[in-house]
Amino acid sequence: MAAILKSYNKFVLRYPLIAMSLTTGTTMGLGNVISQTAIEKRTLKTIDWARVSRFAAFGYLFSGPFLRYWYYGLDKYFAGAKLKPVKMMITDQIIAAPLLNSVILLYLPLSSGKSMIEAKKRFHEVNFLVFISSISCHITAGFSNCNESKLLSMAGDPINELLFHPNTTSIFFLSFRSCSIQDKVIMFTVQVFMAFSTLFGDIYAKLKLTLRILVSMFASTLRKYNNFVLHYPLLSMALTTGTTMGLGSIISQTIIEQRGLLDLDWIRIFRFAAFGYVFSGPFVRYWYYALEKVFSNTRLKPIKMMFADQTIAAPLLNAAMIAYLPLVSGKSFDEVKLRFLLDFPTVMKANYAVWPLIQLTNFYFIPVHHRVLYANICAIIWSTFVAFVTK
Repeated sequence: MAAILKSYNKFVLRYPLIAMSLTTGTTMGLGNVISQTAIEKRTLKTIDWARVSRFAAFGYLFSGPFLRYWYYGLDKYFAGAKLKPVKMMITDQIIAAPLLNSVILLYLPLSSGKSMIEAKKRFHEVNFLVFISSISCHITAGFSNCNESKLLSMAGDPINELLFHPNTTSIFFLSFRSCSIQDKVIMFTVQVFMAFSTLFGDIYAKLKLTLRILVSMFASTLRKYNNFVLHYPLLSMALTTGTTMGLGSIISQTIIEQRGLLDLDWIRIFRFAAFGYVFSGPFVRYWYYALEKVFSNTRLKPIKMMFADQTIAAPLLNAAMIAYLPLVSGKSFDEVKLRFLLDFPTVMKANYAVWPLIQLTNFYFIPVHHRVLYANICAIIWSTFVAFVTK
């Protein structure tokens, strides 16, 4: 397989126009053969070879040459652009997809002897279904092909891949075009599955490349965050704590209270986040550094730090939050007191069920300047619970 692809790649580099015409016409003809055998249940003896030839001829004479220049034009036009794959895909689906689909839908009945009126009628009958199938299959092809050239250099010339990959997807899309209108809805689902199965090897290779890129991006982001924490420890802790608390309130409202995004209580979210930005984040930043200093060079240091944290900081932070939320929402002191007596025991029971283990892990394994980040990641679910209890 590798040798065949290597030979094909050389052929494309040497004769790009001929290669694209041959591959496009062949895959279009193959798509029609699949349609007649798999969907119309014809045997090889009863296949309408004239119809197959008409399909293939369209690829040899029009679609292949058009796509060869189209993909090169897209790559040149969007060279160096931000979000290049997305822009290329959108341009392709706005211009090339409607053009190619319209031309083939008119060409096929006309080339088989139908009148222009019959061709127009057929065009209106199937155009919408063909459009839906095209968007589904070719957006996938567009995204997987229109990657930055430098990212695809490991797999060969990027433009050659742009031209080769859609033809494999097109085998199944062209089967859709060929089949009777009753089969189209069923065929749509089958084709998407078959296309993904056929392209699995290509997708797997690009998935590995994408994962490497994502890991590299994640590592770069982590390094930048680490530098930010080291240079601006108080600001970074306040931002991460407030953001995760606000996110917890959003999760509470959407998942637990079943609210839509338009129905969210943004004032409540802001109050919850503000507690993290103004109080909880700065407090925890100095608290963790103080614990590190007090218990430096002591035996069982992480265990002692965890006990101190859960004995002092946990009740203080939870009590402050439970009192703060009703106060800033306009409740009276008596109402706040009643709410505190109801909610504080529930919150503390839940706290001692989860946080001792989290903090023990935090103090054992996490560097001091990353402890607030680790605690905040764990606190997203915790903030969701507290937001629900104190709503």
